[in-house]
Amino acid sequence: MGTTLSRRDVIHVTVLMGVGSAAGIYLQTKPPLGRDVTDNDIADRVLADRESPHVGRPDADLNVVVFSDYRCPACRSAEPQLLEAVARDGRFRLNFREWPVFGDRSKHAARVALASNYQGRYESVHRALMTAPSRLDERIVREAAEGAGADWPRLVRDMAIHAHDIDVALNRAGWV
Repeated sequence: MGTTLSRRDVIHVTVLMGVGSAAGIYLQTKPPLGRDVTDNDIADRVLADRESPHVGRPDADLNVVVFSDYRCPACRSAEPQLLEAVARDGRFRLNFREWPVFGDRSKHAARVALASNYQGRYESVHRALMTAPSRLDERIVREAAEGAGADWPRLVRDMAIHAHDIDVALNRAGWV
């Protein structure tokens, strides 16, 4: 059974939709938000990192570093367009940084993704986790990894054996 909205609720929702639409129109007339990171030591180190999982060409014209969380709605929404751009352009590279800011389930999914790299399955596991139901409980994470071709028992062993290296990778993104 649905929830009945009062007249006041309908007015509030309508006003919020109007404000949101106006803000969207206004922002489309402005230059993109961002910051010039030319000559920034931290940005240079992040862009020079060749250890993080990636897709695209190693000799790319453009290097894009993607900080993402498998439970983040914005990350999940942007992922298909990023991958399409890499495939269509062919001259840039996406460097993935696991940034599990949405709690323990996000951390576990990030660890699984990084461990899958030891099997050469990072890209497929990453995509599977980005499209899996976002609650990412243990069953969903396992099904996503196995569905992406990862050997789950080996992946669990790799998470244990390479725990330090996985922590280092997470720390490179500023999270551990």
